[in-house]
Amino acid sequence: IITLEIIRESKKLLPISLLFLALVIILAFKSVVPFLISFSRIIISIVVTIASMVIFDVPMRIGTSFIPILLLATGSSYSTHFLTVFYDNYRNKKQPIEIALKNTIYHNFSPLFLAWFTTAIGYFSLIFSDIKSVIEFGVFNTIGVNVAGILSLFLVPSILLLV
Repeated sequence: IITLEIIRESKKLLPISLLFLALVIILAFKSVVPFLISFSRIIISIVVTIASMVIFDVPMRIGTSFIPILLLATGSSYSTHFLTVFYDNYRNKKQPIEIALKNTIYHNFSPLFLAWFTTAIGYFSLIFSDIKSVIEFGVFNTIGVNVAGILSLFLVPSILLLV
């Protein structure tokens, strides 16, 4: 009964968190495009993570039910940081889009990679627990953070080039 209540609560929190994230990003960038870019990447990360749980027959438990919300928080920071630097280069410094992207990737690849890598390692370290649900939480958060990191470094720049 407690597990069902926690899963129900996490299903309620995800849309609220997405709405709050949308408002913050749209207000900060004065455009819906950065939110849509960030949102698409977050949704892909969540879908891949939940699909991995289904493939490995891991049920939604107390810990794993909060993975989507954690991926929303963690994953949005990667793309928001990238987008902040990109829009500073593109809008404020008036750099052509290709140059703005090149400079953004050049200056942000290492910090974003290190943030992604250290977060993934932190979650992955949970596999050394003796508690099965903690191990599952660590493994699937690691998968989600890795997908979010890869998409932040490669999908976000590609989408910006096309938009």
